[in-house]
Amino acid sequence: MTQKQQIENHRELSEKRIVVLGGSSGIGLAVAQQVVARGARAIIASSNADRVKQAVATFDGKAEGHTLDLSNEPDIQKLFQKIGDFDHLVFTAGDTLQLNELVATDLTKARHAFELRYWAALAAVKYASPHIRKDGSIVCSQPESQASAHTRDGQWSQASAELSKP
Repeated sequence: MTQKQQIENHRELSEKRIVVLGGSSGIGLAVAQQVVARGARAIIASSNADRVKQAVATFDGKAEGHTLDLSNEPDIQKLFQKIGDFDHLVFTAGDTLQLNELVATDLTKARHAFELRYWAALAAVKYASPHIRKDGSIVCSQPESQASAHTRDGQWSQASAELSKP
């Protein structure tokens, strides 16, 4: 990338507010680091209060953090009401989905994974949309997850499923 392109990229995000759901670790934290490096203000939200606090501390005042239970729709709505208008939403929240033999599958855990990966993303987009400024964007990205399962005859197999592409 040329220096001119770097300056233009920096200018594109300068003074923008970027919301990163799942922004206290992993890909979400890397996204927050990159947007701050390009002049934006990161607003990170995650379920782990300690990780949110630790992440925000690394941004030298260029980020704010919120603890958020993404399985709680009213909390999602309140977050977007609280933070007001912003420029871009990045949804990276997710947890590991571990599959077992079907008869041993814990449906409560499976429902929770689906809750976070689908319904929480949908709720975030629903409640974020009225607050996104003109020319803003929404990116929903789930890291590639590894799911382990074994077949009826007891053979183990590895399945890698990409749930969503940015």
